[in-house]
Amino acid sequence: MSAPGRLLLLGVLLANLSLAGLVVPARAEKLVVVLAAERIGITSSFSGTRVVAITVVERDGQSISRSGAYDAVALIRGPERTQVTRRKVRWAGLWVNGPSRTYVGAPTYFAAIANRPFADIAGDDLRAEHNIGLDFLRLSTRGRLPGDVDDKAFRDAFVAAKRSDGLYVENDQGVAFINDTVLRAIFPLPANTPVGTYKIDVLLLSQGAVVARGEASIDLIKEGFEASVFRASREQPLVYGIASVVLAIAMGWIAGIVFRRN
Repeated sequence: MSAPGRLLLLGVLLANLSLAGLVVPARAEKLVVVLAAERIGITSSFSGTRVVAITVVERDGQSISRSGAYDAVALIRGPERTQVTRRKVRWAGLWVNGPSRTYVGAPTYFAAIANRPFADIAGDDLRAEHNIGLDFLRLSTRGRLPGDVDDKAFRDAFVAAKRSDGLYVENDQGVAFINDTVLRAIFPLPANTPVGTYKIDVLLLSQGAVVARGEASIDLIKEGFEASVFRASREQPLVYGIASVVLAIAMGWIAGIVFRRN
C-alpha cells in the first residue's frame, strides 16, 4: 500500500476510535464523600446520633455539560446478619409461631434518603439496581414452606418491624444541596443501632441516570465497660459464662438477704 493510502487508512481508524470514545474519553463528574466522623463510640448512655456525610462534586473543563439540576440519593447499609420473621398462628386457643421466612445477609440497618421523591428521581429499573428505597431493597430468603403465605406478606412485615424500631429509614428530604457542587446527607441512628461497619453510597443523578458515585464507611464500636464485657464474651466465652452464673447467684443471694430483713 502506498504512503498516501496508509495515511488515509490511519485517519479513518483514528476517526472511528474517536467516535467510540476510546481516544479521548468523555470525562464525567467525580464524588468525594467526607464524614463528620469515621468512628462512633457506643456506651451505656448512648441514645442515638446522626451520621453527616458531605459530598463534593468535582468537575473540570472536560466534564460533560449537563442540562438541568442534579439529584442525589444517599444509602447507608449496616452489618449484614441472618434474620427471621415469623407469622403467629392460633393453635388450641393459643398464639404460637407458625410459618417463617429467613432473610440471609439482610442489613441490620438500612436508610435511603434523597433530595426529592424517589419516583421523581429514577425509574423502577434503576431503583431496583441500586436498592433505592425500601420497596426496592433486595432481601434474600430461605425456608419457604408448602401452603405458606406469599413472600410479599413476610417481606412487608419484616420491613414494617424494622421501620418501627427505627432501623429501616426512607426519607426524600434527607439530602440537601448546599450549592451546585456540595450536598449534605444526614442519616439518623437510633439507640438500638447495632455495632459494626456501615457502608455509605452516594449517587449523583441527572435526568434519571446515575452520572457519579461516591463511597465511604463508618464504624460503630462499643467503648468503656461495655466494650470489655463484649470482648470477653467473644474471646473467652467459658470464663464469661462462669462469671455470669456466679454473678447471678451472688445477686440472688444478696436480694434474698435484703428482702428477708424487710
